[in-house]
Amino acid sequence: MLRLNDAVEKALSEMILTSEQILAIAGRFCLAMREGLAGRESSLKMRPSYLDKPTGQETGTYAAIDFGGTNIRVMRVKLMGGGRYEIERASSFKVFHAEGRQIFAKMASELKKVLVPGEPIALGHVFSFPFQQNQVNQAILLHWTKEIKIPGVEGEDVTRLLKEALEIEGMGYVIPRAVLNDTVGTYLTFAYQEPAAGIASICGTGHNSCCLCLTAGQERIVNLESGNFDPLTQTHYDRLLDEQAETPGQQRLEKMVGGRYLGELFRLMSSDCLDSPWQAYEIRTEDLMGLLDPRARQSFKALKATPEDLVVLGRIARALIKRAACLTAATYLGMLHYMDPTEGRHYAVGIDGSLYQHNALFAEQLNYILRRYSRQVAGIHGVGQGSVLGAAIAAALTMR
Repeated sequence: MLRLNDAVEKALSEMILTSEQILAIAGRFCLAMREGLAGRESSLKMRPSYLDKPTGQETGTYAAIDFGGTNIRVMRVKLMGGGRYEIERASSFKVFHAEGRQIFAKMASELKKVLVPGEPIALGHVFSFPFQQNQVNQAILLHWTKEIKIPGVEGEDVTRLLKEALEIEGMGYVIPRAVLNDTVGTYLTFAYQEPAAGIASICGTGHNSCCLCLTAGQERIVNLESGNFDPLTQTHYDRLLDEQAETPGQQRLEKMVGGRYLGELFRLMSSDCLDSPWQAYEIRTEDLMGLLDPRARQSFKALKATPEDLVVLGRIARALIKRAACLTAATYLGMLHYMDPTEGRHYAVGIDGSLYQHNALFAEQLNYILRRYSRQVAGIHGVGQGSVLGAAIAAALTMR
């Protein structure tokens, strides 16, 4: 029977977070928010989105682009008010190895397929990577994340690159009006349908959150870039993954909770106990759920492991998923405390992303932690089509 070695056992014990540890992380997160908003050194960038909370009554037809990770989606979206919408046409393609302008050229050509030729239309663009923004329609890429590395884009304004691509494609009738992070897009989608919306978060390939913050005397949506939160205790395997990643020293929280990394953490830990047949990043986070369900262990047949061995490996998978949920929930607790330290107001939390939508253990653990430690939660909701619909809503908000 497979036995876990001392290093793996130590890591598993370190992944179990006590109540005191969860609340301490929430406190550090809240402090990092304050420091970031004040312009002092913080691992949370606290970037303003230059967008207000939608009323839910926005209407009109808009173009939308969602560049969130391995896939790029384009759509024509009709907003009908009352939180209602219709995706009229859509297309998508996988990110491919190319120079930056080629990627934007592909965006423009795909967009042409879903729009009415010559019809003037405002466009919102979700761009889910760290960027510097001084106005609603500007996004200068600081650096790539999620193991994506496309040359010729870092340091450039992605709106300018998109405009150039649209002009070359003969699509000057498409007017880019807003660029935003996917988390802000999720918030807009959520708030369009839920008046109590306070927090929105992405729990998928990567991780980030945004919430309402008081800036310049009014509540506006602020992108936290929370995946970079770093006052966290790492295990040996977290440090090993970080050293081997393309962005060592960055995105510490994301590398502990993001779907891109949980499967790789599992591979690193299990490789210390058995002859692993997998290559780096070959194990997907959805594969881990198979270890928790005896009926769905197809991904692990190559191991030729006994049922008892799979139970042992399931311990690793369960520990990784539960820790990810606890860490994520702790950051939400920090946001709730920042937004209202008196705990008199109630906020709904909206979450998009495959990890929350399709991993039952992650969702159950996150919901449990939030409701156990906060009286401010008005509801926790999955948000479908969060990013791309939010792009359309952002375009609508700029037309006020």
